[in-house]
Amino acid sequence: MSKESKEWLDRNEWPDIPIDSSAYSHYTYLSELLEQFGKEYHEKQLVKYALVQKTKFKKYLSLPPQHNLTL
Repeated sequence: MSKESKEWLDRNEWPDIPIDSSAYSHYTYLSELLEQFGKEYHEKQLVKYALVQKTKFKKYLSLPPQHNLTL
């Protein structure tokens, strides 16, 4: 686990307390939960961005040749 989530919690005055969650079979700390959420969120954002870029690329390839040079 990186220190960034713990540092963020400290800066924003949140205690890094153990969390009892039904999603996990054990106690985990708030900083670990924050770290996992960040990883999942960024992964979803990267997938969205990749789909947008793929769509733009396919659109670019489908243009007539004289238009391809202007993009």
